[in-house]
Amino acid sequence: MHNNTLIVSDTGPIITFCCIDKIDILKHIFHHVYIPRAVYNELDNKQYPKEVRIIDSCDFITVTDVVNQQEVEHLIKSDLHLHRGESEAIVLAEELSDNNESYLIIDDRSARDCANARGINTIGAIRVISLAIERGLIKTSEIEQIIAVMKGAHRFYSDFLYEELSKSKLNYEKNYNKENRDLDNRLAQKYKKNDISADNPIKTMGGQVVELEYERMIRNSLEKERQGVFLNLMKSCLQKHRNDKENGLDEGIQLCKKILTDWDNDKIQSELTVLQKDLKLDLNIDDFFYNMGIMEKIKNKDFHDAYMLQCESESVTDEKKPLEFMKKVVKALGTDGDILNDALEIVADIEDRGADAEFKSNLMTNVRNSKEYRNALGVQQDKKTKNID
Repeated sequence: MHNNTLIVSDTGPIITFCCIDKIDILKHIFHHVYIPRAVYNELDNKQYPKEVRIIDSCDFITVTDVVNQQEVEHLIKSDLHLHRGESEAIVLAEELSDNNESYLIIDDRSARDCANARGINTIGAIRVISLAIERGLIKTSEIEQIIAVMKGAHRFYSDFLYEELSKSKLNYEKNYNKENRDLDNRLAQKYKKNDISADNPIKTMGGQVVELEYERMIRNSLEKERQGVFLNLMKSCLQKHRNDKENGLDEGIQLCKKILTDWDNDKIQSELTVLQKDLKLDLNIDDFFYNMGIMEKIKNKDFHDAYMLQCESESVTDEKKPLEFMKKVVKALGTDGDILNDALEIVADIEDRGADAEFKSNLMTNVRNSKEYRNALGVQQDKKTKNID
């Protein structure tokens, strides 16, 4: 399956994933899942209140209305004796599959045969659980308990399918042993090369091998410890930037994005807000992310939009906004004269001082006296020195 594969689910698999408390595997394997309105309504009939609450809380599940209700009615009235939920799931998979590969998660044999006959790929709930086991999303120690819960909840699967879960355990352990040996070897080489303490690598590595450490955690099905990885990353970066926490936060966030690939700015901002007291941050998190947005636009050389965003900031007084903006340009892009002049022209035009030579001269003088300019200039001189050496 590719990243652009569209996934639709019938009612039965959703009930199964909820009853074993593993609905999140859908997010990790498929990223996003669609369910038709009829499937949601089947659950929302007071018989499955837990499942409805779970679906409502999942941002990776979208309830979608089926357009071709005529085809839904045709399937319901056919000799296949399909329910409305199954019929809508089949038709929705067809409607969403335009120029994209689609898969339907469905267990009923007649419904699967019907979907396959219409060119729709199908996969059962047990196979999805097996994929989760093989990818380390479900611990192998949980498998027997999962089977017991499913049987206790009267999820009617054959013994043959339950055996598939046991086979997945063997496949995972086989792959785990090989991959973990390779990972251990790579980590050992990194530790030796960078003089890193294996007892407390995150504290001593300064971000150099944290990707491999995180990979090890995923291998060992420790995804719930990701917040701990996040916290350790931020602390490690802040320790490196004791006097400039903004740089530490920025480096930590870039590492988090690289390693915790499904964490966007909103997720990181939310976690930082929760951890702010523990991290002893002395800056406003909201302002920091506001500035981060400005910096990203500057790095793309979108000076106009970046400066307009700077002007919206309530934390900088009007007279300081041009200077603060130019400092950010220097910090993000260095001291290249052409770039500084391009950014300065934008500032002058927006401030309606396009013909004011004194304004430009004073602003450039202040920029050149700024810490950011001197730091950027120092980096450039270091590079020149290294080239000479």
